[in-house]
Amino acid sequence: MVVYLDVLFAVNTLMDGATLLAAARLGGVQVRKMRLIFSAALGGGYAVLGAVWPVLTLAPLRLLAGLGLCMIAFGRERHLARLCALYGVVAASFFAIEQPYNNTLACVQKPFLYIDVLLMALPVVVLYFLGQRRAAGPSVACVLYGVMGLAQYYLWRFKNTAILPADLWAAGTAAAVAGGYSYTLQDPALIGLACATMGVGLASLLGPDRRGKVDGKADAEPKPHATRDVIVNIACAAVTAACMVAALVVPNYTQMGAKINYFWPLYTYRQHGAILS
Repeated sequence: MVVYLDVLFAVNTLMDGATLLAAARLGGVQVRKMRLIFSAALGGGYAVLGAVWPVLTLAPLRLLAGLGLCMIAFGRERHLARLCALYGVVAASFFAIEQPYNNTLACVQKPFLYIDVLLMALPVVVLYFLGQRRAAGPSVACVLYGVMGLAQYYLWRFKNTAILPADLWAAGTAAAVAGGYSYTLQDPALIGLACATMGVGLASLLGPDRRGKVDGKADAEPKPHATRDVIVNIACAAVTAACMVAALVVPNYTQMGAKINYFWPLYTYRQHGAILS
């Protein structure tokens, strides 16, 4: 497979810029354009280095690189921790579900990789707003993605196949026969669980701002516009959910080049990503 470094740099720069800008908008802060562009360009450069030195593509190093890009883009913003956490939770969730079963993750077709990340990130955002911009929602999403990745790992190891929607109807049967297998955790599954754990840890930074406390006690006065904030967050969750449904229903992925291998679904999952598949 031929990899054009200039195309790799341009695509990753655009994607890093879009992700950082999305984190800034979700965090409700303004970011300097030059810092954002510089950080995105560094992300593109990191992708090029990853193509030259594959060790840089390891999931933990990618997460650390992403957090570094956040620190460069957002500088000394008051909500830096929250912005880094939003970026990190999305990245950790992606690796938690994809890393355990996909030993060719670097070969996922790029258009579908970005669509898969988007479809995976939207539920995180929905839960974030439903949880009133607190840690609980993204933490639940990270745990669920980690469980899905672990389940896909064992299905790959035992039957060399992927989880299909029809399997959900046979969950009871699967649970009944699950006791007949011997379960071990190898590196891919451990990396996925580590990413899920890291995502939950990063989500804890999305908790409420406690600087209003005095001597460890919460301010007794009610916050102004609290009801309005709840309504706005629910509305944002609804809009994000609508975007998620539209992303699933509106595009014709077959015309975009998506091919489904009905005889070996795992191949499709590895080429297009778990959520999109």
